[in-house]
Amino acid sequence: MNIGILIVFGAGFFLLLMASIFYLIHKNVGKNCNIKTEGEIINILSDTNLAAFSNDVRMRMYSPEIKFLVNGVEHISHPKVFTTKKDYVIGNKIIILYDENNPDKIVLEGKNIFKIVYTALYIASIVTFISEIILLITSK
Repeated sequence: MNIGILIVFGAGFFLLLMASIFYLIHKNVGKNCNIKTEGEIINILSDTNLAAFSNDVRMRMYSPEIKFLVNGVEHISHPKVFTTKKDYVIGNKIIILYDENNPDKIVLEGKNIFKIVYTALYIASIVTFISEIILLITSK
């Protein structure tokens, strides 16, 4: 078997695996968060983490702390997913989705990068597997 075919197969398998991981993250992060409400940003939480692909460069991550009402009861929570962009302004209103059974579990409406990433990875894996089939057919 041609080494190029094995490399393409490995790349396709890796892309499929990564797409599946991002899909599972997407499904678990917002699981049961389907009630929409408006909240107010009251604070911006930050965390310093090691950047994934750097030589010990620290990267600051941000998440808005949001105050919102559920059945007249005030809740304060923040999304579990942090971002590198500090594009939140204290006092601004923001639309969130919360879990009816656990209102402190929230996600930001329209801020779901995982869906874009896993869709792109699935498409890339399909293209890679089709390329592998073409390589197999033309190598004979």
